[in-house]
Amino acid sequence: MTAARVGMLVLAGAMPLLAGQSQPTGQQSQQQPRPIFRTSTDVVPVHVFVRSERSAVSGLTAADFQLYDNGVRQEITAVAADKLAVDVTLVVDTSGSVVRSLGRFKSDVKDIVKQLRNDEQVRLITFDSDLREIFPMQDASKKVPVDEIRLGDMTSLLDAMLFAVARAPRPDRRHLVFVFTDGYDNASLVGYRAIADLATRSEATMYIVLAKVTGVPDNRPDEIAALSAAATRTGGTFFPPTDESRDIAAAFKRALEVFRHGYVLYFTPANVTRDGWHDITVQVTKPGVYDVHARQGYFGG
Repeated sequence: MTAARVGMLVLAGAMPLLAGQSQPTGQQSQQQPRPIFRTSTDVVPVHVFVRSERSAVSGLTAADFQLYDNGVRQEITAVAADKLAVDVTLVVDTSGSVVRSLGRFKSDVKDIVKQLRNDEQVRLITFDSDLREIFPMQDASKKVPVDEIRLGDMTSLLDAMLFAVARAPRPDRRHLVFVFTDGYDNASLVGYRAIADLATRSEATMYIVLAKVTGVPDNRPDEIAALSAAATRTGGTFFPPTDESRDIAAAFKRALEVFRHGYVLYFTPANVTRDGWHDITVQVTKPGVYDVHARQGYFGG
């Protein structure tokens, strides 16, 4: 897939995401109050991960959570994440600085797919100078066509991330976007400042693992902060580079375990304005000390 073709696809895929406002809204106009959002058909899913003393907390129910949409408490239903099928999009940096051995990488992709259940699906997007959808979303039980994987030089990381999340959600399935990269971008149309906002407009949960690579600039605080925000604002996790982060199969296994030990809270927004940015706050009411990590908000409209 050529860069021009991918650029058109990225922008086309981003149009539903860009349809709303580009920044969180401030105070609503007092002269023109907006209608109250009480529709019974618009359900918002919120991925939540709960830890206590570094261990995942299981067995929570809807009664153990409180969820606020723009400060207004909502009625929710909690669903254990591991009971829902997962659609996985692998977004992997195939520039020469990250993938040193093509044969090892192809083997890693096969190992990753084996970690999924037969009722789950996976697709692979690679990026270097170009973006390539090596194979579209398919059942994990199917043969993985890794022979189409190629290596390149430059890096279109941000375009690949946007292309990955610009996908229509599927009822009763969750979308995990796993990004493996050194975090360096020198070829994308999208900028670092936009990626967190755009990622939040999707229902995907993003896990970003940075590979530790010799020769890649270390002093990139703004870029690292943007990638971290893209992950955390979707309810996912950002993994900074470590000596162990170069093993893509092991990194995916770690991300999948975190993802599976979470919850999905569904709610229908009530008594809040429909349009604009909605801040989400999730609390656990069950006695104890908890670290609650959840999607930080969504765009209505």
